[in-house]
Amino acid sequence: MRIQWIKTPPLAEFGGFDTARLYQMVPLGGKREIGIEVDQACVVESENTGVASIANVLTLAGPLASAPTTTNGILLSPGSRVRFSIVGVGEGHTRLLVRDGVLQSRLLVSVKTKRVAPYAVYFLKDIRRSTTRSSTSVQPTMVGVRKLFLNYANVELKPMQPEYADVIVPRDLGNPLFLNRNLGSGETVFKAILDATPNSLLEVAINGGVLVYCSWDVEDVVTIGATKGNCAFVEDVNGTTNTFAHEIGHALGLEHHNLSPGFLMYATYSGADDLLSAGEIDKLNESGAVPDIGYDPNYLEL
Repeated sequence: MRIQWIKTPPLAEFGGFDTARLYQMVPLGGKREIGIEVDQACVVESENTGVASIANVLTLAGPLASAPTTTNGILLSPGSRVRFSIVGVGEGHTRLLVRDGVLQSRLLVSVKTKRVAPYAVYFLKDIRRSTTRSSTSVQPTMVGVRKLFLNYANVELKPMQPEYADVIVPRDLGNPLFLNRNLGSGETVFKAILDATPNSLLEVAINGGVLVYCSWDVEDVVTIGATKGNCAFVEDVNGTTNTFAHEIGHALGLEHHNLSPGFLMYATYSGADDLLSAGEIDKLNESGAVPDIGYDPNYLEL
């Protein structure tokens, strides 16, 4: 039996889908659109309608065997191609099953409660240099970043007050910042930046939020940032929405991987891609996580 789960435009705009793991994130109380194409008669049904149900069935090609009478299943005729909503009924995980008498395919569904992560964006300056960015240039970028994380993982990046501010460090921080992985000079630079950051916002951010520093050239900040809480540094030379999202992904706990260049956290990131894998989505928002996926940034695609 041939089964194809469909996530092409316009379905693709509803994020949180991992083609390799056949996984779909659905926000609690919300929905995600998906499609399926089959070459034989079958039924598509939710294993647990208390977690996720099926609604809004639309035929794209071929006939339905019959209209669904409940939110639990769709009867499909050979050659059917349909789209439908997966509705997040209760926090947790379940599966959509495709059967033609025996189980032929499954789609893992994780229904997630919204996670709120506060953030602030700072424009770094020292006595010799400053970032070329401003709040005017960053605002539209952060709109895209916030949409990406909400769409894929039901993580709401919520602006702290002030959302944008200058951080002025009264010393020469050097160019590039940090220089190496051993926490010698890099530790001193990092402490100077933290000392210049408002304490009230610093405390909030380290307890689950993100501080985003717009800065000049950065080298090897990963280890330092990981030891000091949720801080992301974005260089002036690379300012796409997905570059900001990549660095914020690190601050929220994601690591590099070698899955494919299509993913946001790919090790040699180009700034052009925005996909998140199932494990990364579950890492960002652990509510409703699927136990048999786990978070391994270097898992091999199935």
